[in-house]
This record gives sequence, structure tokens and C-alpha cells, in this order.
Amino acid sequence: MRAALTVLAIWAAGLGAAAQFGKISVLYDVLAAAYPGHDGVGIALMVSVVGLVGLVFGTTAASW
Repeated sequence: MRAALTVLAIWAAGLGAAAQFGKISVLYDVLAAAYPGHDGVGIALMVSVVGLVGLVFGTTAASW
């Protein structure tokens, strides 16, 4: 029973993390308007920095 609760808690945490990226992706057009002269690739890289930092530090913390 405890293992099932742990799996559900981790699954819920994953859904919460995914929701953060869903909220950010809605802002692509707002970011493009705020930073004229940048193409879509630059805007996507700005938003992806959040995920890259989470990937690097999350995997580093998990390996300890």
C-alpha cells in the first residue's frame, strides 16, 4: 500500500511540474511582442532555460 502511495505522490509531482511548462508556453506570443527583433527560436530558448536548469540540477541532486 505504501509503495502505491509513493508512486501516486511522484506521479502527482510530475503532473505539477508539467503544468508549469504548460503555463509558460502560453506566453510565447507575449514574449515575442515584448522582445521585438527576436525570432521564435530565441524566444523558445529563453523559455527552455527553465527546463534545462531543472534538468541539470534535478539529475545532479538525484545522484547524491
